[in-house]
Amino acid sequence: MKHGFFHRLDVYGRRATPALTFLLLLLVGLLPVPIAGLPAIAPLFTLIAVYYWSIYRPEYMPPWLVLALGLIEDLSSGSALGLSATTLLLVHLGVAAQRRFFISRPFVAAWWGFILVGALAAIGRWLLLGALTGNYVALHLAAFQYALTLALCPCIAWLLAQAQRHLLKPVDE
Repeated sequence: MKHGFFHRLDVYGRRATPALTFLLLLLVGLLPVPIAGLPAIAPLFTLIAVYYWSIYRPEYMPPWLVLALGLIEDLSSGSALGLSATTLLLVHLGVAAQRRFFISRPFVAAWWGFILVGALAAIGRWLLLGALTGNYVALHLAAFQYALTLALCPCIAWLLAQAQRHLLKPVDE
């Protein structure tokens, strides 16, 4: 059966949901959180998005897309080119390889997985940024960014789950 233009547009729009939520979280993440006594720190929202979609809808978040979105993040945030792209791609590949473990477990198991993956990603970003720039950010700032990301992870994951539930319903193709 041949579908019309609007049906195809709907299908493509639904498939773009992970990338669009990534870009939305990127924009939100570009707004640093002012904390008294500390420089402005932005949570790693895009890390949460890549982690979530790599578990629940990896077919709509392939490695090439993660790499491209990571490069967009690097360019828009002014960080070292390749920093986010490399980190997010490694997270995606690692999580997608363990998807079977996470997919059948409750959210708490996925959150514990994010605690581990997020720590590895935060340490990797810190080391890679220091190696690329020759200037290591104070470790307590990187740790605070990681803690802030962990604290916000359940809220962001809930929002992504709502997007998945309402926008990624099975459609006739």
